[in-house]
Amino acid sequence: DDLIDANAFIVSNDFDLMKVKSGKTVDEIKVFDLLGRVIIHNEPKQKSFELSTGSVKLGTVMIIEARLEDGSFINTKSIKY
Repeated sequence: DDLIDANAFIVSNDFDLMKVKSGKTVDEIKVFDLLGRVIIHNEPKQKSFELSTGSVKLGTVMIIEARLEDGSFINTKSIKY
């Protein structure tokens, strides 16, 4: 795996997969739609992992909330394409 900064949090979409790379271990990740509904919830306990977005419609704006190993939270957005 590539080395990334300890404060980095990178999300990329690839077909029906969302790839996440973080500088710190992600204890929990939740993905919401714009209505606030949880569409993905996972506890990967890893720095690099993939989530299936096969059930998410194309064009959906996803709000991603990740809780890291140190208890901090990261929020970001992504669009399914």
